[in-house]
Amino acid sequence: MSISAVIPIAAQDEEWRGLLPIMGDVPEVDEIILSLSDQLAPSKLRDFEQARGIDPRIRLVQGPQGRAWQLNRALAIARSEWIWVLHADSRFGTEVRGCLAKRMPSHLHYFDLAFRAPCSQLLKLNAWAVRWRSQLLGLPFGDQGFLFESKRAEELGGFPEGLAYGEDHVFVWRWRQRGWPLRRLPASVETSARRYTQQGWSHTTLRHLFLTVRQAYPEFCSYLKAVRRRR
Repeated sequence: MSISAVIPIAAQDEEWRGLLPIMGDVPEVDEIILSLSDQLAPSKLRDFEQARGIDPRIRLVQGPQGRAWQLNRALAIARSEWIWVLHADSRFGTEVRGCLAKRMPSHLHYFDLAFRAPCSQLLKLNAWAVRWRSQLLGLPFGDQGFLFESKRAEELGGFPEGLAYGEDHVFVWRWRQRGWPLRRLPASVETSARRYTQQGWSHTTLRHLFLTVRQAYPEFCSYLKAVRRRR
């Protein structure tokens, strides 16, 4: 299967520098679309141009900053049958590459989440909670490396724009409202613990929980209505 890796990158983000060398070892990916902010300084834009010279699979698209807008711009130009959404701070190993090499059913696939070292026991608890939320509640988030068919994203209208947060969260709800299945892949994608370090574990965890519940309620009500219509 052909895969377009889609990576939204904010103006001040430098984490992409660690991700691109890893992407070089993934032959299953046919193109790497870096969706850039139009707030980038010219010197940083030159860095991306140089990266494109190193890996000819890299394509650049640029426009207003905002994860949903940046994702949708990349989806609009993607050439492959499948889309793999990664964050700039994502990291992964050979297990993920092994999953990508297999033929996939038409699901929304996601990986387990892990935190990059140094990882405290509290963050390991968070990673466990993410696995529980994903498998039991059917609510993976975008930092788990969504993999889905491009035609499905087109049917959904892409990622919802104009939200203050949680475009990945709402995307999953709208996927489920269509009655489409989700599937866990047996590998982990690592993410940065920077926010927890800077803002504190308790504050960050409780804030994420509050925002998720507040956003989930109307989407859950819509999900129940969709289930009733299908019966």
